Amino acid sequence: MRNWKMKSMSRFGMALLSSAATLVPMHAMAQAADQTAQLDNPLEEVMVTARRREESLQEVPLSIAALSSEQLQVRGIDNTESLNRMVPNVTIASTNFFGRQGGSFRMRGLPNVGIYVDGIVNSSSAGTLMNIVEVERVEVLRGPQGTLFGKNVIGGAVQYVTQRPQDTFGARVKATMGSYDRLDIAANVDIPLSETLLTKLTAAKLSRDGFLPSTTIDQSFGSQDDTTGRLDVLWQPTDGFNWRVVAGYDQQRTNGNPSTVWALNPVCPGDPNPPANFPGGAPNFPCVYENAGLPINQDYVYGARGEMKTASDYNGPELYTTVKSLSTEINFDLTDTWSTKFIGSHRKIETTAYADFDGTPYHIFDGANYSEPEESTAELQFIYGGDRLHGTSGFYYYDNKGYGRRINWLANDLKLEVDPVRNALASAYVGRFFFAPVIDQLAFTSTEGWAVFAEWTYDFTDKLSLTAGARYNEDKVHNAQYNPQTPVSVECCTPVLSVATDGGAPRPGTDLADKWDNLAPRVSLQYQWTSDIMTYLTYSEGFNQGGVNNVNGLAIPYNPETLKNYEFGLRTDLFDRRLRFNLSAFYGQYEDIQVSEEIIPRFPTTTNAGEAEVKGLEVEGMWLVTDNFTINYGFGWLDSEYTDLGTSTAIPLGEKFPYAPDTSYSVGAQYQWDLANSGGLMLRADYGWQDEIQTAADIQKSIIPAYGLLGARLMYTAPGGKWDVALFGSNLTDEYYRINGFYIPTDQMDNGTLGRPREWGVTFGFRFE
Repeated sequence: MRNWKMKSMSRFGMALLSSAATLVPMHAMAQAADQTAQLDNPLEEVMVTARRREESLQEVPLSIAALSSEQLQVRGIDNTESLNRMVPNVTIASTNFFGRQGGSFRMRGLPNVGIYVDGIVNSSSAGTLMNIVEVERVEVLRGPQGTLFGKNVIGGAVQYVTQRPQDTFGARVKATMGSYDRLDIAANVDIPLSETLLTKLTAAKLSRDGFLPSTTIDQSFGSQDDTTGRLDVLWQPTDGFNWRVVAGYDQQRTNGNPSTVWALNPVCPGDPNPPANFPGGAPNFPCVYENAGLPINQDYVYGARGEMKTASDYNGPELYTTVKSLSTEINFDLTDTWSTKFIGSHRKIETTAYADFDGTPYHIFDGANYSEPEESTAELQFIYGGDRLHGTSGFYYYDNKGYGRRINWLANDLKLEVDPVRNALASAYVGRFFFAPVIDQLAFTSTEGWAVFAEWTYDFTDKLSLTAGARYNEDKVHNAQYNPQTPVSVECCTPVLSVATDGGAPRPGTDLADKWDNLAPRVSLQYQWTSDIMTYLTYSEGFNQGGVNNVNGLAIPYNPETLKNYEFGLRTDLFDRRLRFNLSAFYGQYEDIQVSEEIIPRFPTTTNAGEAEVKGLEVEGMWLVTDNFTINYGFGWLDSEYTDLGTSTAIPLGEKFPYAPDTSYSVGAQYQWDLANSGGLMLRADYGWQDEIQTAADIQKSIIPAYGLLGARLMYTAPGGKWDVALFGSNLTDEYYRINGFYIPTDQMDNGTLGRPREWGVTFGFRFE
């Protein structure tokens, strides 16, 4: 273990700081409150739109974490993945297979987390790991949000709220330089064309070199070359009407996923002790390679030794995700109490990805994906705000469709067309003609649905309120496989970046459609004991639609899954609003769980796996020790287990959920100095910890060891706030850690993406008015 002394001291010190923030005796806290009772600036009120209307965070009966643009900046959160170490019971990572080309989100150990930008859902996983540019705030809503946010939000939702155009001219520019030749430039400018027509232009270019060097070729994987552009137009001719249109372009490019190997085990006939998680008959591909004269060198297993290396020889074109979007929002006040909102969007996505699963100079198992999905949504809301009754009702429609292509080269070094001698050796060893296949699947998927929803709150008194709501939705799924117009080459490893079909009908047995409907209710009872103390009880249900697997020419359907969630919450601002202490405790019953299993070797297949239970809690808050010194804290605890396996054959009874750490916590401390020249100096440090997790519940699981990350920032702000400069560092203890993992039991390969090492940088910010 590298730098073990430094890491141990860091974890110990941060644990003490976390304990100090969360477990200070109440009499000591009371003394601190007495000393600071006369301070001028109590904790600010945080406004959120978790129930589709603007409310104070402390008055919403949901488990919510909200971060403003200023908080995101000082904590060094510049992309979605950075939230992973800041919000308890939330796990955000790149996908198991292809890195940042897609996002993998879990809340409370539960999948199916909705990603929303200004109220519009991003259904595809491609492009969900976004760079945070010109965002007003980020809201993290834990627990099922099906009533107001729709299907497939069993785990929760993440809302990005972008900055709207302003009515005065202004510009902001931020430039960052740092380790690995990092160079980020982001700029936005507000240009009011008239008193009623406002515009905003946003542009960003973010780049840095890769950090995972190959021992085979002159390449370091994990580079970033991202581009963002946005035109935002707001027309507000009256106080009661406004119309906003946003056109966006985002592209993320990288030279390859920064993944390396933790295990690569040949299994041969007659082995006395085959691995317990080996599902197939010997030999597996690594064994065949060894007997064909291509030894599986354990030196390639860099991950198990904690080395920042890979033996992958991928040297193809850059991988990318491109998103083009157009959205609109219309707000109209019908009366003093009634208003309407319409939001709609269309997104076109193009993404290509590549993975070298064996992480060697060979081509034992290489994969590529290419897809072109499109997403269209429309939602009409009716919002009422009376003296005691207020709420939101509406209609929703969506239509998502697109073609996707999966390509795999298996044991490519042994193919007859590539190397006849190797093929002959392999064939002789396995006792038959050996010709490992090339998998080239072209699938069309369409999902379409509609919903009607309502959620209303009635205030019986100034203290007691009842919220009740429900959402009814119908969803249709159609899936089919086609023959591609241009087949992929047998020789590894150049994918065909096309989803054009040969013009023929779907492959026999692969054309399948299905339909589901669901009613998802939510009920909350809350009581405002004082102006600064509120408790609530909430019952809610979540629903995730079923679908169809296309596995090696077979159409295999799977059913919807549901969650029943019970939650108790406490919201407090104590000691003259110097201490914010929020707690949420929950219990969930998870049914017809969708899991991925290898029914056919090397083909992960989604099936339903019975029932499970999950319970836990979240503690979050802030302590304003003085006007200049602030401590943030958060803690999460989870206990999950499968209680009924249903049709699953590979998950042990009592197994816990994937990506569900038993504990996670974060703590941050910030001190500000007011300088004599009216400028300001700020020093901040943040630490986030996550317990060990597993990436699957069955034999496909990889183990991601526990890790913690430390970051710090020193920032100077000039008088008047016209410019600032900040020196920052991330992963300061140079922790070696995995973000995710993908295990192939048949071939005994354990592959995973690494997180970035220690990095330093400096940021300059300029503001013009």
